[in-house]
Amino acid sequence: MQSETSEATQKGEGYLSGCKMANTPRFGPFRRIVTSHEPDKEGSEEPQVAVRIIDTQPDFVEGLNLYSGGIWTTDTCPATNSYDFGEDAGGKSGALIVNPGGSNCRLTELPPGVTTPMHRTSSVDYNIITHGSGVLLTPAEADSSAVNETPIKVGDVIVQRGTLHAWRASEQGMRWTSVILEALPVSFTKDGQKHTLEDTGLSSLD
Repeated sequence: MQSETSEATQKGEGYLSGCKMANTPRFGPFRRIVTSHEPDKEGSEEPQVAVRIIDTQPDFVEGLNLYSGGIWTTDTCPATNSYDFGEDAGGKSGALIVNPGGSNCRLTELPPGVTTPMHRTSSVDYNIITHGSGVLLTPAEADSSAVNETPIKVGDVIVQRGTLHAWRASEQGMRWTSVILEALPVSFTKDGQKHTLEDTGLSSLD
């Protein structure tokens, strides 16, 4: 399905559009269950496994008309699984969407009717729809305001590979969990010249 969208939305400019925000996210807090190890105990062949349960309320992102919450981040790949929980790595990368050299697992919620601007990051994003439904918007043609609309629902997994895209929530609203890994920028050849796509739109959630 194709539709027309504004030039600003197509280029990833401006803020997200949609209805007036509620004071709390529609789908409520989310629960993180994080495993780790207790410090070594004398005479133990295996370190004791510990489980930490963290109830977390998504934050309202001022000016962007959405809710967002960090689940876990790592700064390197391979990551280091230390023997203690230490600092809560749910918000370790701050508002950055792509955590350079590592990974970022986070939650995003769009209230009913909200549409994001088109955006692109140099990353591979695994997006798992957990609540509600909506539409994935992608450009139908280069340098055109026409977009393709792909309906998405609970249980769908959307793999974003450095492409321009946007999200629109249905009347139910929509929440998804993303695992984001840094990737090389997309390169292509046009008229014998090599071009590299730059990140555009939402590179952070400030």
